[in-house]
Amino acid sequence: MALSRKRASLLPLQEELRALHIPAQIGEKTELIDCCEVLDVVALLDVLVSPQHDLSLARALRSPLFNLSDDALVQIALAKSDSKQSWFEVLFNEELLAPELIGLGATLTSYKALVDRLPPHDALQAIYSQGDVLELRLIRNPDILKSLAEHRMPGQLIVGFAAGRGSLDGSTDAATATEIARTLARQRGGE
Repeated sequence: MALSRKRASLLPLQEELRALHIPAQIGEKTELIDCCEVLDVVALLDVLVSPQHDLSLARALRSPLFNLSDDALVQIALAKSDSKQSWFEVLFNEELLAPELIGLGATLTSYKALVDRLPPHDALQAIYSQGDVLELRLIRNPDILKSLAEHRMPGQLIVGFAAGRGSLDGSTDAATATEIARTLARQRGGE
């Protein structure tokens, strides 16, 4: 996701991405808060601040951040109905959980610790880094990865995609760019 104060500055970026056959769109009248990606992160932050908010946890777990299936969410809901616990608490009751759900409680607790001790921007940066959020979004959107692999995306654009995990001034370190380049290489067959 690229953010800009003015839509006009995003038009050249959109044109370049489309020229490379990379899906891109500019939300015409969409407020940033209404974008799915933002709503997913807001839901995650809501549950980290207020763990009893089951609906926010359900949204975060279903989103690409955790990518749980509807069946997994049903299992959590059923486990909750058998107890007086919140969904957050159920995730620590491992005897009630399927194997793919074990460990989610620990992940959420580590994210909660970040939110509790760091300023909001730094906490989000750490969550994105620890959770490999950018890489997961790329991997879980096959259209983007297919297009990147087919068109041998230039390194400058890889760095641009990684900018969300760079420093406060928007720069990206070489390790992040290398990580994304390796992901793309794996998708192309291990180049």
